[in-house]
Amino acid sequence: MPSDDGILISAYGSINNSNSISTNIVEINNALNVSKPIFNLSISNDLVDINVIKCPLGMSESHYIAWYLKRLYGTEYPSFDYYQYELPYSENSFLNISIKKSIKSDIFPDNIVKSEIRSLCVDIFSAECGARHWFKARGNYVIWKIEKRNTGRIMIINNDNLVSLFSVKIKNKKYTIDSLVMNLDKAINFINFLNNSIIKKDKNITNKYGDIFFYNGGCGQSVFNKFLKIANSDFHPLNPFDAIKTSVKTPRDLYIGTSFAETGIGFKGLDV
Repeated sequence: MPSDDGILISAYGSINNSNSISTNIVEINNALNVSKPIFNLSISNDLVDINVIKCPLGMSESHYIAWYLKRLYGTEYPSFDYYQYELPYSENSFLNISIKKSIKSDIFPDNIVKSEIRSLCVDIFSAECGARHWFKARGNYVIWKIEKRNTGRIMIINNDNLVSLFSVKIKNKKYTIDSLVMNLDKAINFINFLNNSIIKKDKNITNKYGDIFFYNGGCGQSVFNKFLKIANSDFHPLNPFDAIKTSVKTPRDLYIGTSFAETGIGFKGLDV
């Protein structure tokens, strides 16, 4: 919430995962003493499809994207909403995010008419927004969501532009690419950097990626603690409580604190 000294966290907490998203929103809305609450939501990447569409030169981009998605989804095409974002690093390329209309209707409840749901963001994209607003991340940096079972999702930013997005896992005691959304070459180069600098502990490796922000995205605490022990000043826990004033007691454990990293979209447009 705004205050005389800037943004202030006055409350935070967890929700019941067994409830629907809309049920939790209604409960939070009813608990707030605000005339018109504004919700900025971050959802799991499991609820959306993310891919890159490269349009042929000389062809209408909107027409090609519609044709591509109709071929991709077939008879289910009308069941989705689609959002495209131009990728400056690659000419005529767009990041596409597809979400089922039924999922959106489950998220946006009809019985909180006095509230506003202003934005809907995907987990690691929201965390990246937080890195920019909380820690003034600029230029080159990396966002790393540490997930369950030695997996994770990594976003690489170069010159303030998204250049690579992929998932990783540990196999035979080294990092490998699990799945790829965009830019295989940059993903491979970053994996090589990780294996040489973290696994092999080669001190001669140069970091060309800038600050590497990591956060608890559902991993176990023992796995997260290993990240805290990385002897590299370029690795930083993405903990919003380190950057924002609060009027309540904050979690001392970074494992808990960084689990709130995906609230970043809520700070878009606010001075922290």
